[in-house]
Amino acid sequence: TTDLNIVTDPFSSRDLAWLETKLHRRLSPIMERIYGIPAGAIRANDMFIVRYDAKKERYGQDRLRRHTDSGHISFNVLLNDEFEGGGTRFFHRMNPDFFLDVHPSSRGNILLSNANLEHEGMPTTQGTRYIFVGFTNVDSIDPFGRSQSSSTGGSSTGISIYASWLAFTSWLQRRLDEGYQALKESHQNRWYYNPYVQSTLRDFHTYLTFLGDMWCPHGHVLLVRGEPNRTRFIKALDENRATTTRRKANWFAGQQVLLDLDGTISGQWQTRIDNSDRFGEL
Repeated sequence: TTDLNIVTDPFSSRDLAWLETKLHRRLSPIMERIYGIPAGAIRANDMFIVRYDAKKERYGQDRLRRHTDSGHISFNVLLNDEFEGGGTRFFHRMNPDFFLDVHPSSRGNILLSNANLEHEGMPTTQGTRYIFVGFTNVDSIDPFGRSQSSSTGGSSTGISIYASWLAFTSWLQRRLDEGYQALKESHQNRWYYNPYVQSTLRDFHTYLTFLGDMWCPHGHVLLVRGEPNRTRFIKALDENRATTTRRKANWFAGQQVLLDLDGTISGQWQTRIDNSDRFGEL
């Protein structure tokens, strides 16, 4: 694939302002309703434009191999419809014979999924397919500490304990994985930064992944059917969000950081460090 990051690649301030408005008005309320989380808990940790080409020998890749994403919730938005093939195939780790193919066909179609589900990008057989992809975290505190009202260094995002610490097979699973990665990559000196804690986090993450695969059903739900319904749905989202004054999601400035077990920042991606001026403008 050929990827362009929304922040570090040369999109203009006008582009970002337009996109931020769409994300606040349309994506935030959908994620709130589906996952039972407040908008203020949503933080994009990576967002980029992906290009798949049928002529992979000349332009790159026509597909993406089986993998999982980072973060809690992944989304992708179809940006064009002048191609054939494509789509996403989901797998079930507990059932090797199970798979689910999803083929968005209209520009603007969005696919939301748990980031820990194994999936692959299916081959684009003719033309070029563009999608807008995002990996989002659901934070219990604001890791950037925009309001110092929490003992952990940031303000509470308002997320319920039932959608976070007690959501054993999703939110907690990812938090343990983030803690494991922090122990491996961070240069901070904390008492629990040792191989024993690291191994424990890895084992608990594996166990919770097993429980999630065993207990949670795998399926696909189409939320809005037909062009008339889609038009009315988008209009309702725009009208409702235009008057909302609640805390908003963090779509750009919070990208490309590593979190520790307590939800605070333990490190940054090298691309964020290399583009610190760009992030400083957001």
